[in-house]
Amino acid sequence: MKRFKRIFIILVTGTIFLTACTEDLKNLNVNPKTSSQMDNGYLFSYILTVTGGRQYVAKRVNLFLCSTFVQQFANLSTGDYGVGDKYLYSNTCCSAYFDESYPQAVKELAMLIHNMEDDPEMVNNLSMARIWRAVVFHVITDLYGDVPYSESGLGYLEQNYTPKYDTQQSIYADMLNELEEAAAAFDASKPTWGESDLIYNGDIAKWKKLGYSMMLRLGMRMSKVDPTNAAGWVQKAVAGGVMTGNDDIAFVPRNENGSREYNQNPNSWPFHEADWGEKISKTLIDFMLATNDPRIDVMFEKGSANTVHHGMPNGYDHITIKAFEGLGADESLDLNIYSDVNPILVNLGAPLIYMTYAEVELMLAEAAERGWGNVTDAKSHYDKGVKAAMQMFTLYDPSLTVNDAAVNAYLAANPYHSSVGLKQIGEQYWLATWMNFYESYANWRRTGYPVLTPVNYTGNESNGQIPRRIRYPSSEYSVNSSNLAEAITSMGADAFTTRVWWDVEQ
Repeated sequence: MKRFKRIFIILVTGTIFLTACTEDLKNLNVNPKTSSQMDNGYLFSYILTVTGGRQYVAKRVNLFLCSTFVQQFANLSTGDYGVGDKYLYSNTCCSAYFDESYPQAVKELAMLIHNMEDDPEMVNNLSMARIWRAVVFHVITDLYGDVPYSESGLGYLEQNYTPKYDTQQSIYADMLNELEEAAAAFDASKPTWGESDLIYNGDIAKWKKLGYSMMLRLGMRMSKVDPTNAAGWVQKAVAGGVMTGNDDIAFVPRNENGSREYNQNPNSWPFHEADWGEKISKTLIDFMLATNDPRIDVMFEKGSANTVHHGMPNGYDHITIKAFEGLGADESLDLNIYSDVNPILVNLGAPLIYMTYAEVELMLAEAAERGWGNVTDAKSHYDKGVKAAMQMFTLYDPSLTVNDAAVNAYLAANPYHSSVGLKQIGEQYWLATWMNFYESYANWRRTGYPVLTPVNYTGNESNGQIPRRIRYPSSEYSVNSSNLAEAITSMGADAFTTRVWWDVEQ
């Protein structure tokens, strides 16, 4: 795709967007509500590149925690690398997303929206920022539950350094309203940021699709806690117009020759480190082998010491794995027997994907299966979703093609059946969101699919159950203690086993 090839340069210090104190003293008479379009454009580009955090965050949360919670990767380590695999606690891992999102993407979005909200000429750019704020916040709240939202990012603007925690229910209500208003406000007669928009290059039609597709995702997230409103928002999303093809995928292009922290793909860095020990989970490999999934050789490569795909089981360490693999206590395990990720997919210049057309079609299949109004024909949507998921890898490289014949053969061998439709949809969504493990983890908690067997490693923090959320940063107990205490009273214990608002046990 042409937009993937765009070259962009992002300066890497947060101070590029905020003037130094001495400069502030010189500009006391400058209206803080005004900003040039160029400055706002750079700010938006910066926000897009820092969403989800640097490699520090991607490694600790997306990979160490979420990918192993949902058994797509496994790791034998008992240190930080293996905490998610074994449901162990690490403050560093649990804190990372919170600690980086608020002072970067959240703060800069607050500034950007503040800069534009009173300028009617900026309506398109403001709508993009409002949509992206929902992209940022739904991951934060899905990971932690109740979080600062309505007062977040206001330290610079209003000197509020201890924001209150909003309930997840209220956050979802506001995000959905924001998406609805932002999508409706686009105006083809007004300017856009153009190339400063690293996702769609200022294409209003595609941004509207992303806004409504996000509405679909958030609406579907409420399917168990509030099915009536969930159905209503899903129907609004469909009526507004969601993604219609892989050309609509929302991703931020990355540059392998750029800054490690801000230009390269943050999910890729661990795979370029010598001590990285994460391998493809046995759960995932076995599932794909059982269905003869043509993606298996696109997504993974066989271990150099093996002639077949072989996954690493979750919940083992370097000692206990030996018995599982039939080795004696004094024998060494060759980690090269396990399948690895295809290196093309973790190239430092690989795109960072936030939402795909495949997800949209699979959610539409679920809506149809649930009988939600204006969405019908679950099988058709399911088939389209599977096909889109199998063929999206050409986004990384044209060589990663799964042709129509292979897709059709897979669907013929593994046909959709309404009697187990929700299970099949959940399993395919798990596959379609591979590498965006924040979404894999959230949807697994909502649906329970695929059915996963938890591990029960000695000393785990969740009584041998897959965690339902991650814990708040320890720093919040000292810097924002009273507001945090109110959130814990409202939501429940700050523990892996506490369910977020939409994660209803059934």
